[in-house]
Amino acid sequence: MSTGRRPHDPHGDYNFIVTIDGCDAGVFQKCDGLSFEVDLVEYRDSMMPHPQKRPGIRRYGNIKLIKGNVANTALWEWCQAIIGGEHERKNGSISVLSDSGDSNQPVVTFNFNDAWPLRWKGFRLDGMGKGSLVEEIELVVESISIA
Repeated sequence: MSTGRRPHDPHGDYNFIVTIDGCDAGVFQKCDGLSFEVDLVEYRDSMMPHPQKRPGIRRYGNIKLIKGNVANTALWEWCQAIIGGEHERKNGSISVLSDSGDSNQPVVTFNFNDAWPLRWKGFRLDGMGKGSLVEEIELVVESISIA
């Protein structure tokens, strides 16, 4: 049976699951910030006519998660622990699912390690609005790997 997908077709950005160890945070609408960068270090020995380039400090981007505001306060409680001086770090993963949405067979899973909340942003209230309430959390991560 053909699914209409070729092996080289990209996957949609709408089927994903975010899990954070020890934190039942609910379902997220958006996930952004999976990134990696390295500083460029240039140096030159006295006899070289041009600079040599070497990798410097490695950095992983902050992960920004957006979800609909519901009665679940797990993310807020994690933020409160950080505010209170408990630097509770958690591991987690972002799994991209196939078009069928089968969570048992993710296409790829990105694992993040030693994350902690850097920023939490509450919802915007508008008496004339028709949108949903969303909350945002930005996580600092020490490393990202693919499982």
